[in-house]
Amino acid sequence: MSYTATAIFSFGASITDVTGTTVQPRDAGNAPVGPPVAGTFTAIALGVFDWTGNVPDAAVSGIAYRAAAPMLVSVRQFKVIAALDEAAQTALQAAADNALAAKAAAEQARDAVGAIEGGGDVDVDAIGAALAARLVGQQVTILSPLYARDSLEIVAGDTYAGSRAIAITIAGYAGPSLDGMAVELRLANLPAYTSAIGRPTAEATGTGVISQAGATLTMALAINGSDTDGLDAGDGENGRIEYKGVLYVPATRHTLAQMVVRVHRAIDPAAV
Repeated sequence: MSYTATAIFSFGASITDVTGTTVQPRDAGNAPVGPPVAGTFTAIALGVFDWTGNVPDAAVSGIAYRAAAPMLVSVRQFKVIAALDEAAQTALQAAADNALAAKAAAEQARDAVGAIEGGGDVDVDAIGAALAARLVGQQVTILSPLYARDSLEIVAGDTYAGSRAIAITIAGYAGPSLDGMAVELRLANLPAYTSAIGRPTAEATGTGVISQAGATLTMALAINGSDTDGLDAGDGENGRIEYKGVLYVPATRHTLAQMVVRVHRAIDPAAV
C-alpha cells in the first residue's frame, strides 16, 4: 500500500529550477524504502518548493536529491495528504492548497506590519508564527545564549563565541558527509529579504565547523559583537527586529536550514 504525502523542501534562494530532482522515501529508521519518486514540485518562495508524491506506507521522510549541477540536497519529514482514495485525495489536496495560500497571505500581512503607523489590533506574534510555520518538518534544535527554542534570539552588540557560541543540532540528516566542513549563519533583515529583487546581502555572518555523527550534525557558530552591533537599526516590535537566518555550507553550496532570528535592541549607557 502507499499514500500521498507532501513536504516543503528548501534548496537556497538562488534555485529556481529543480528539473531532474527526485525524492527518496525513508522509513522511521532512516533507511531507503521503495524507489525514488519524481512527484510534483511547486515553487512557493525563493528556493522553496512544495512537493507532492505517492510513497510507501512505511515512509515517514524523504531526501530530495539531484546529482546534476548544481547538486541539490534537502531533507524533510512527510505530511500525510491521503491514502490512495481518489475522492478523499482530491478533497484533502484542495485543503492543503488552501493552507499554503493562507500561509502566503499571512506572510504578506507580516511584511505590511512594518508600514503600519499608530495603533490597531494587529497580532504581530500570530502573523510571525505563520512565517515560522514554513519551517515545519525541519529537525533543527537551536540553543542560543538567550533561549532554547525553534528560533534564534540574540542581542545587538553582543559577541557570541566560546561558551556563548550559538549551538545548533540537526537530526535526521541523510545527505553527503559534511563532517569538518565550514558552515555559515547568514542574517538579513526580514522585510528586506522578503521584498528584495535578487539576493539580499548578509548584514552579519556567524561561522563554525560541522561535526557529523551518523545522521546528526552539530555546530557552534561564533559571531563578533562588531557584526551584531548594527542589527538593531530600523523598525521593530517590543524592542526587537526580525531577521532571516540561513544556515549555509559554502563547500557543497546548499542550505541546511532556515530560521527566524529575533534581534533584541541594545541599551546604551546613561549620559554622564
